[in-house]
Parts: sequence; structure tokens; C-alpha cells
Amino acid sequence: MKKITITGIVALLISLTLNTFAQDKPEKVYVVRRTGSGGSAINYRIFIDDILVCKIKNKRYTIQDVKPGEHTIYITAGGIPDGRKPVPIKFTVTQGKSNYFLINNGNELIATETTQSSAEPLIAKSIQVTDCKAEK
Repeated sequence: MKKITITGIVALLISLTLNTFAQDKPEKVYVVRRTGSGGSAINYRIFIDDILVCKIKNKRYTIQDVKPGEHTIYITAGGIPDGRKPVPIKFTVTQGKSNYFLINNGNELIATETTQSSAEPLIAKSIQVTDCKAEK
């Protein structure tokens, strides 16, 4: 009887430990830039939680690893300031789910959250940026 109890307690502790580690596992955040010809020569800078995570050209996308929880994303234009204010967008990363954003270029630079099915065709026509900070 004691062996079953000790085995059960050990199994429970292992399960709780594995579950805790799984919750800290980062998930994928995809950011796609397909903004047309307007401003296509200008790099955009992607910030997540006020940290520059990527510089990205037009017709490109990046995949960032982000821990589960509440986050903020915003975009700025590189080079000469154009007067547009960044629009921070709050989003939630949940375990087992990727987030997808499209950069919209208009009166405001904004990262709009979208679905995987909407993002995948754009990703297929784009180039992945893996060395984000080096993109010129």
C-alpha cells in the first residue's frame, strides 16, 4: 500500500514539474510584411514588449519565439521619421498556439492580428528573415 502511495506522489510531482516547464516554452509569433509598393524601400522595426526584435523589408516575414502571457507589439519606420506614431497592440500568447500579425501601411503603422489561414498564403509568397537585426 505504501509503495502505491509513494509511486503516486512521485508521479504527481513529475507531472507537475513537466507541466511547469511546458508553460515556459515559447510559442511562435509570425509577423508578415507585404505592404505594397508604398514605402517598400524602408525597413520597418518590430518591437515586442518595447524590445526591438526585427528589422524587416517588404515581402518578408519573421518568426519570433515569445513566452506565454500578455505582450505588446508595435511597428516603427526606419530611416527618416515620417510623423506616424506607433500603435501598440496587446496580444496574448497561449501554450500550443501561434500568433500571426500582418503589418498594415497607411496613416498608421500597425500590426494587425490575423488567423493562420489568412497569413499562410502571404507567408508562402514571402521570404523568411532569420537574421532580423542585420536586415538593411
